Amino acid sequence: ISAVGEMDAVDFNSPAAMDKDGNIYVTGTQTQNFEFAGKDAEVLAIGAYVAKYNAEGEELFAITLHGSISITAITTDADNNFYVAGSFADMAYITGVDGVNGDYEIIENSEADSRTAAFIAKYDADGNLLAVKSYEAVTNAPMMDVYYGNSASVSIENIAVAGANVYAQLRYNGDVVLSETSTLVSKYVFAWGFCYMDCASTALISYDSNLENPSTVAELAVTEDGGDATSINSFAFAIDGDDVYVAAMSQGDLALTTSAGTETFKFEYDGMGTTE
Repeated sequence: ISAVGEMDAVDFNSPAAMDKDGNIYVTGTQTQNFEFAGKDAEVLAIGAYVAKYNAEGEELFAITLHGSISITAITTDADNNFYVAGSFADMAYITGVDGVNGDYEIIENSEADSRTAAFIAKYDADGNLLAVKSYEAVTNAPMMDVYYGNSASVSIENIAVAGANVYAQLRYNGDVVLSETSTLVSKYVFAWGFCYMDCASTALISYDSNLENPSTVAELAVTEDGGDATSINSFAFAIDGDDVYVAAMSQGDLALTTSAGTETFKFEYDGMGTTE
């Protein structure tokens, strides 16, 4: 698919997925129009696309998402619905197979100049848009006059479907409102003896099949006295029936919170970059 005109426009994180019938979904960056399944897939300046092939490799349809947007994860469910997650800046159009002439939703982010907000969208097997959720993060440091850290941001790094639940892994700096009754709260440590620093946290969130009723399954975050060398370098999860498995590579003192309570882990750090 020739969707970009220049190599430096390519987003090298371009996930793909297969449904139970062998249909293939591919994603990518889009800066120019391309033809797919006999139709023009048009772009407004810059965006992203999802293209579907059947099991024989024949082109079925393409969906174009408009705005400064990138796709970070894609998966399918037992009914061949598919789910797409990504990051965006400013404002983006999440469209279905009919583009802006059909069903679409506009999502917004107060940080206009960077992809610091995240979204997850559900489509049926024909590419019709069924549901969209978007999130942005807000800095909430305890003492802003002695605050040091990154701009607030949230990203969805992986998604999966198991049974009636959709799971999404969120990485965030700052507070992230999931619903009227659920918020991911940023964690800060007093570092270097003179300022507060926000440390990225990661959480595994469960939704129902319509992306409603978010619930935190597990959260890995810095402890209050975690120290200035604390970080979560990677986080992964897998679902097996009703069992959820998480794994992380980290350094410093971190707390894992689940429905069973909170357990603190001390990840050793030797000052030379070694993680556990």
